[in-house]
Amino acid sequence: MNQTCCSCHSSFSYKQIIGNLFSFNRPLVCTNCGAKHYMTKKSRSHISLVQGIITACFLLFITFTNIKAVVIIPTYILFSLLYLFASPRFVHYSNEEEPLW
Repeated sequence: MNQTCCSCHSSFSYKQIIGNLFSFNRPLVCTNCGAKHYMTKKSRSHISLVQGIITACFLLFITFTNIKAVVIIPTYILFSLLYLFASPRFVHYSNEEEPLW
């Protein structure tokens, strides 16, 4: 994980990064110096792609298997939360905002 501020090199906490993942397209602000950091284009694409794959897999399971939705939906939520809480290890920040397109 070890994400650090580009200006003062202080580390961002796990809690800060998770909070930033829940806020759509807001910069991560350094608590030490106030510098703004933006999620890189590659990180945003990675998060969207993996979450899309998880969703598509579970939709296929619901469509083509006889497994009840009572089992599938909590499993989907569990996998989504596991990925969400593991994703700070894969997210990277820069001090410049990159357009997604």
